[in-house]
Amino acid sequence: VTPHASHLIWPIECGVLNHLLPDVYIFTDHYTGSESRKSQGYGISLVAETTTGCILSSECVATHSGASELQLPKDLGMQAAMSLL
Repeated sequence: VTPHASHLIWPIECGVLNHLLPDVYIFTDHYTGSESRKSQGYGISLVAETTTGCILSSECVATHSGASELQLPKDLGMQAAMSLL
């Protein structure tokens, strides 16, 4: 999976979360070569801290929607953001 997939995920989640919070920070990272171990997928982890110090998290991994297609990055970003809320 191309590193570009992460750049397709974050605008969706950021758009959803920015309606509620003024300070949303997104960090993207991807593995290449031997680090990735020939992974064919991608995922996202969201972590939030409340004003009282409580940590909330959401994690989603792309699944196959058909015979060989992975879930779209924008759909995965929306799913992760909505499950965090």
